[in-house]
Amino acid sequence: EAAEAARRAEEKYRDFFENAVEGIFRTTRDGQYLSANPALARIYGYGSPAELIAELSDITAQLYVDDGRREEFVRRG
Repeated sequence: EAAEAARRAEEKYRDFFENAVEGIFRTTRDGQYLSANPALARIYGYGSPAELIAELSDITAQLYVDDGRREEFVRRG
């Protein structure tokens, strides 16, 4: 029963992540993408999350206008 509940929860999370209209991502503390959803890829002009992850290796340097903003998010996390 617990395994089935965990499977359902994972399925619900994956569905939310994949179908959200907002860009959602997870990164390492040093700015490497772990995962990104299709909406984020579209927002940044990429054809897929895999393409975005392959192209952007340091989001602090490549995406943030204010370098200190990423550090602020990391501190709060």
